Amino acid sequence: MLNILSIFLSGLFGVIIAITTWKLSLLRERNNRNIELNQKEYERHEDFFISCLASFDKVIRYTKSNRDYSELISEHSIFFARSRLFENKAIGEKLDSASYVLSEWTFEYKKSMPKQVGDTNYAIISNLDSEHSEKAKELFDKASKEINELVDLMKGELEKISLK
Repeated sequence: MLNILSIFLSGLFGVIIAITTWKLSLLRERNNRNIELNQKEYERHEDFFISCLASFDKVIRYTKSNRDYSELISEHSIFFARSRLFENKAIGEKLDSASYVLSEWTFEYKKSMPKQVGDTNYAIISNLDSEHSEKAKELFDKASKEINELVDLMKGELEKISLK
């Protein structure tokens, strides 16, 4: 009788070990999948945020060098469409306000540049240019502040994702 009880307890113990091992392996797999999904989400957000900031930098460089924006137009359309898909409304709103101030700055900055005379290398500077130049400086400072606030929001979002 003791032998049968010993065999029964050994078998029961074996079944408990098998079930426990199976449940622990399921938990490990689920945890690994969640870590992988979280890493992909982090990378997706990080890539988008980097492209946003790079886009702002491009606009500034193009404006200062008086280049044509035509190649940036399609890039910005995709960029703003992707921004609408993000859950964080604060980032979307800050992105809109930073873009708006930056577009005001580009307008004033271009107005403040000396006007080229025909096909020559000569340019005319008028006293109206200084008025636009001062406004452009104010708007650039405001745009820089908006972009820095956007960067802080983006960092916060990435930190929130990494803590999941």
